[in-house]
Amino acid sequence: MSALHLHLTKSDCQCRFCNQPIAKGAEANRVKGGLVHPACLTRRQSLLSSAELAERLGVSPTVFLKLAAELGVAPEVYLPNPVFRSGADVPLWAPELAETLAAQPAIAAARERQCSRPPKPCST
Repeated sequence: MSALHLHLTKSDCQCRFCNQPIAKGAEANRVKGGLVHPACLTRRQSLLSSAELAERLGVSPTVFLKLAAELGVAPEVYLPNPVFRSGADVPLWAPELAETLAAQPAIAAARERQCSRPPKPCST
């Protein structure tokens, strides 16, 4: 999701990401589907996929999603699936969540279990 350009709005409108008003004459970025605050665009671009966050935590994406549900942690936003229109929406997570979850005993235990498994043999 890249901004085409930064421009000044000609009339009052709503940010496509946060649904807050963008005042007339305020700076905004044009993205597919409308205008957004520059801060909203920067925040949206910094969000992580489940696989990226799981990699930062040192666990598999499946284990991460299971533990997130158990810990009651929700994604910041769901976006439409970029690969399959009919597929499930894709959860995006706040990058700060990695530090918060890394301190959780459940994540540490999952990381230990995953590291203690012997590697799968290669089948040729």
